[in-house]
Amino acid sequence: MTAVAWFKEGDRWIPSLFVGAFLVILAVKGTMIWLALSTFGGLATADYYDRGRTYNETLATAEAMAALGWQVDVRSTPMEDGMYLMEATLLDDEGAPLLGADVTGNLVRPSSDEEDMALVLVAQEAGRWAVQVPPGLWELRLLVERDGMQLASGHRLELVP
Repeated sequence: MTAVAWFKEGDRWIPSLFVGAFLVILAVKGTMIWLALSTFGGLATADYYDRGRTYNETLATAEAMAALGWQVDVRSTPMEDGMYLMEATLLDDEGAPLLGADVTGNLVRPSSDEEDMALVLVAQEAGRWAVQVPPGLWELRLLVERDGMQLASGHRLELVP
């Protein structure tokens, strides 16, 4: 008895159905693998290994910044041209306006580093700095420097028109 004899005349398409189903599964999985490898990998930090190795230094720096007692308040207001005026108010450890500081920052997209931009905030009045920023979902990373001391501050901005 041959293997063909096990099948009736109308049942010979069944093995082809199994082979075809496995080929469809293989094609779908191959497409998913290709998409996973060719799209955004999720890491926007290039030096993640070095940052992990120096984590204790990062904690010590954060403690030194917190000991300064400086306070940062960030507010944004929409402008007529579609941009936003982002203002940072800085106070020292006694609650007085922080004078004579240099304030710079980075505007970073949470999902990609392609649109990141550096900012230089301009002093407006005692303890207040401002810059115009475009709309969108941003992470604002400010760096305040005065008399050799530094404070880093992060803020989430949802600037939606």
